[in-house]
Amino acid sequence: MDLYPKVLAGKWGCVIAACFALSLAACAEHTTHPNTVNTATKTAEKIPAVITDGRLFTLEGKTPHPLIDDQTLRFAALEAQYLSPNGNGLRHEYKIKSSLRTAMSKTYELFKADIKVEMSDGGKTIVAQHHTGGLGTIMKLYVSDTSEQGLLDGVANNGVFDVYVRLRSTVGMEEKNPFGTIQSGEEFDLRVVNNYGEVWVYAMGEAFGIPVKDDSAAYFKFGNYLQSQSPVTLKKCGVRGNAESFLACYAEYGITESVISMTNVEYQRKR
Repeated sequence: MDLYPKVLAGKWGCVIAACFALSLAACAEHTTHPNTVNTATKTAEKIPAVITDGRLFTLEGKTPHPLIDDQTLRFAALEAQYLSPNGNGLRHEYKIKSSLRTAMSKTYELFKADIKVEMSDGGKTIVAQHHTGGLGTIMKLYVSDTSEQGLLDGVANNGVFDVYVRLRSTVGMEEKNPFGTIQSGEEFDLRVVNNYGEVWVYAMGEAFGIPVKDDSAAYFKFGNYLQSQSPVTLKKCGVRGNAESFLACYAEYGITESVISMTNVEYQRKR
């Protein structure tokens, strides 16, 4: 007798027989919205020690510490309030140590996480990026409820956050690719791979990648870099290096919450 009958329903449902055989938890896996991560049947992986033990990464914003348990990183930019000299907002991030930075073309790197977003309407943050040794960027993964063209929603302050990436090509031009939309409280899956100078980003069932502009001191960073700008005009707000000015800007735009939580985190690096 076949104890696992074929599932005949669409992706939004389970037939009674399949639910009986696979259990209600398995049925829940079939009915999860495709743009979010199903956590009903998952056992979270432990955060890799190489991220938190100081061998490879430097932490920007030590209080509160993002490692809230052995399975979860919680990045809270409005609480940590870390400032960088040239930054456009407050941040709470891990980044590769200066002494260990190298060219994209000389590195294989993989970062993977399930990312939960808790953000006020109008918020915009960068949760992962490859940065040059200077002020330039190579890859930026955004979560944004702002007015911007080329996105799936692109409407400011409506509680719908676009998830998208900007990659800088070998000729220096940025290419933008949207992956999907989420709302505050939801999760999405992220996987970023640098394969010796060709970067691929996978999120929400979509993928986008190109060969990227190289830099001899490139490095990876991730967490919560909360942008200080108007959600409507995208005009930057605040004074670089001045936390109070950024806090005033966030208050003006009604941004009182910005928390990025990461579970099932994986990190690999080969040089």
